[in-house]
Amino acid sequence: MAEAEGKFDFESMEGKFTDELFDTLREGFLVLNTDLRVEMANTAFCNLFKIEEKKLKGISLYALINRQFDIPKLRKLLEEILPEKKTIDDFQVEHKFPGIGHRILLLNARQIDDVRLILLAFEDATDRIEAKREAEEAKDKLEERVRERTRQVRKLASQLTVSEQNERQRISELLHGDLQQVLFAIRLTMNLIQRRINEEGITKYVEEKITEVTEMTVQALEITRQLSHDLNPPVLKSEELTIIVNWLAKRFEEMYNLETTVEAESNFLIPGRDLRILILKIVRELLFNIVKHSDTDEALIEIENSKQNQLIIRVIDQGGGFDIKQAEARKGFGLFSIRERLNLLGGSFEVHSAVGKESRMIVKLPLGDNIIIRDTN
Repeated sequence: MAEAEGKFDFESMEGKFTDELFDTLREGFLVLNTDLRVEMANTAFCNLFKIEEKKLKGISLYALINRQFDIPKLRKLLEEILPEKKTIDDFQVEHKFPGIGHRILLLNARQIDDVRLILLAFEDATDRIEAKREAEEAKDKLEERVRERTRQVRKLASQLTVSEQNERQRISELLHGDLQQVLFAIRLTMNLIQRRINEEGITKYVEEKITEVTEMTVQALEITRQLSHDLNPPVLKSEELTIIVNWLAKRFEEMYNLETTVEAESNFLIPGRDLRILILKIVRELLFNIVKHSDTDEALIEIENSKQNQLIIRVIDQGGGFDIKQAEARKGFGLFSIRERLNLLGGSFEVHSAVGKESRMIVKLPLGDNIIIRDTN
């Protein structure tokens, strides 16, 4: 390994880099001196770039094959990065070579100062990287299609909720307007008849029956008023979740004697009426489940913001629990239809219960434009 005037004599390396060993390398391989002139190239390099080996020795790398290697990124690697780091792995160079077309090369480089050489290995990774890019592009397109389909489904779910509420409102208006007016007219007519009967005289039996009909009409009026109110509750005009949930808790105490405590560490604003309607329906269904299936007259609703940036609503009771598998198998069991609605909105629904233990039903919805947190402090 002698050198004269700083020049390296490759042939005197005592067999360390024989032609046979050099040509067994599957990657294209160059040995350059510190002037970036070719000392040696292996067969794989010559085959890759379609050049004769005997035409390479002593030629500047940048002058090879009609200056095809005069690439800004390659210059930066050899002239700026490698002298400082000495070792570079998988440095990607993408270039259109006039002789072989577009190629993506991964370069491994070593600068050996002792012998003033640079070892440069070329891996043609074009097929692999382009296949990966195509796969990623296909994946991105598929994910975008899934996102678009999800947006469409969520929009349809939102429209369905609004349509359901519009129908409730229509029925509410019919009850409040048409049916209540008819019932009120019946009540007035029965009062007129009763006064006329009192003037002209009638049997006590008829008088009692007229009184019963009048009382039933009053009850029917009250029922239609309550039903109209429940179908289209005015509380939905409020965007504050705590107001909506507290109203619902009060209604269940009035109607079913279910004493419900509401605990909220933060308040949440729900700008979208469709989402307010859905949350009201879900919490009402969960409370109604307690009324139907739990042996208790107390419930707890917890509202909080999770560390995962979610709105969490927990509905808890100490009513002895139930078997979840049996409940899921029961047709028409309303709890588990909730999960599908929430999934469409990017949320989730969990049920934790067992016979003899408390029941916890947990609603989770992502915060964002649809749900805005507002601290209560």
